[in-house]
Amino acid sequence: PGPCRAALAAILVARWAGLSDEAIRSGLEDARPRPLRMEPRRLGPARALLDTYNASPESSLDAIRFVLSLPGVGRRWLAFGEMRELGARTEAEHERVGREAAGFDGAFLFGEGCRSVLEGLTLAGAKTEAALFRTHRALAEALADRLGDGDLVLFKGSRRSEMERAFTLCHDRLGEGG
Repeated sequence: PGPCRAALAAILVARWAGLSDEAIRSGLEDARPRPLRMEPRRLGPARALLDTYNASPESSLDAIRFVLSLPGVGRRWLAFGEMRELGARTEAEHERVGREAAGFDGAFLFGEGCRSVLEGLTLAGAKTEAALFRTHRALAEALADRLGDGDLVLFKGSRRSEMERAFTLCHDRLGEGG
């Protein structure tokens, strides 16, 4: 979502500035994604997208929709840490994320705020395997046990949720070969 929009915006600005197609292509080829922003990673037999730099409701919904739209993916898993600093909107926004995530094969949730994600999954009639975890390690172990060839995991959460820790623990558990 974000990186694609950024690339399209860069192309538009470059064209407006009169750059050649070759200069635009070269610039895009040299571009590197920012860490923890839809960053693709290998995860044993599966693939992961680390999008843990922030987790506003909008960025969370965009990331979820993006993963659900990808063709040629095995099972889709969500490793989601609660969104912080939402005040009175906390429960409603987490529930909205749960409703949107109903198309995932599993949702591994971290933090008390994610209880409302479970409610959203239920309201949406999801048949998704879902659980709330108190530690990154427990989440990573449960997730690692379920991953197979071609699966895709979206790691998403606020900075304070530190969901990249769950990725690292899951990666370490799987080892290089899965």
